[in-house]
Amino acid sequence: MKNYIKELKLNKPDGLTLYEFNQQTYSQMAPLNEISIVSEVVNITQWFSKEPDFKYFMFLCREKNDYTIFNFQTKELDKARDELLSLILSRGAPVSIEYDHDLDTYEIWIKNLETTETNMYRLFDCNDFVIEI
Repeated sequence: MKNYIKELKLNKPDGLTLYEFNQQTYSQMAPLNEISIVSEVVNITQWFSKEPDFKYFMFLCREKNDYTIFNFQTKELDKARDELLSLILSRGAPVSIEYDHDLDTYEIWIKNLETTETNMYRLFDCNDFVIEI
């Protein structure tokens, strides 16, 4: 996406937040093809396994109050891949799936094809959110 903005030489208009600017930009993009979606979900699945102590991951869209937590009781990566793919597609058509190296998270922009509303979902580890007793 960052390259997409540079190629188009887009500048953020005054009065828009960065999120609103990104939302408008991503809403103009075509959905990813099936091969790209599956490839990115496979990458995310490998990311799930990089830290053996990470057990909880959240899939969050703040604007829609949409919160889903993955609880890994085992590291069944095939099942994780299938569940994540199903979850993403149940929200709409992904137009971008990118790893954010600075935050160690995934940023996933999903377009509702009926309304063309496009929202950002973030996937991140959330072990610190859970207190197990």
